[in-house]
Amino acid sequence: WDNISESTWSNVSLAIIAWNETLTDSSEFMESINRMYDNGMTSYNTTESFMPYQTITRAQVAKMLDKFATVTNLNIIRNQWNCEFSDVDPQSEYKDSITKVCQYGIMAGSNDKFSPNQIVTKAEFIAMLIRLFDWNKLDESINPRWTEYYKRAIEIWLISAQDTVSFTSEIARYDVATYLYRLKVRLTMYNNLNSTQLSDEIVKTLSETVNTWDNWNS
Repeated sequence: WDNISESTWSNVSLAIIAWNETLTDSSEFMESINRMYDNGMTSYNTTESFMPYQTITRAQVAKMLDKFATVTNLNIIRNQWNCEFSDVDPQSEYKDSITKVCQYGIMAGSNDKFSPNQIVTKAEFIAMLIRLFDWNKLDESINPRWTEYYKRAIEIWLISAQDTVSFTSEIARYDVATYLYRLKVRLTMYNNLNSTQLSDEIVKTLSETVNTWDNWNS
């Protein structure tokens, strides 16, 4: 590493900055944070204020998912888990949301603890979204345990194969916003297309005719 010139590092840095700007300038990302802002999932509606490359904690994710479940009418109690956690302050702004997402079957604790300050990985967040989307936990006995969630996320076009590289890494707020928006689009498609007249097969064939996420409006 010591042999890498300063100019090379400078070029790499510029390339990373350019890539980041491309991501955050995308219409999908801007639509994502605007929808989150409109539905009370964030207090910020600009790229800079949203801090897209910061990580996010379990408590913060719980609050976002609680709002998202309400907006999408998926806020249904689905389990009999113990949703009281010894490490969650009763006065915390996240307390109600943590209880709700636990009751919805999206997030759970371990050994009476929720670990509210733990940073969430991309694999963990995708698993939460799939549990919400499918109303069920998938098989977690496979190694790695997120395997079935990954395959399901690919199936519904929530992620792409390139996400494999960073799937176990800490998730950035940019990805959280993007995946929530994509799931909202998927839910809208399913609600509009899956009826007695239109079979589920129609939804599966749509991926062949869609080239970009920007073609879709919820």
